[in-house]
Amino acid sequence: MHIHNVYFWLNDCSDKDKSEFEQGLTELLKIPLIKEGHWGIPAGVQRDVVDGSFDYSLTVFFDSRENHDAYQSDDDHNVFIKNHSHLWKSVKVLDSTTK
Repeated sequence: MHIHNVYFWLNDCSDKDKSEFEQGLTELLKIPLIKEGHWGIPAGVQRDVVDGSFDYSLTVFFDSRENHDAYQSDDDHNVFIKNHSHLWKSVKVLDSTTK
């Protein structure tokens, strides 16, 4: 299994922008290549090892690296980036695979 974690730090955005971003995340998760996925916001956990500085996170599970790679060039993935990239000031991606 391939796990794709994306963390977004947004510019100052209106509530409307945030709502549209959230809808975009929800639509992104409908891409058939995805086995399972979730988006969220920081949990508010206060521990030295927890980084809650991001605004949104996206965690997506794929059955294979090949599905992940196909997702990266999927039209709906590219539409999400085109429609929402102006909202973020930084994005960090952390991918992992199960053994």
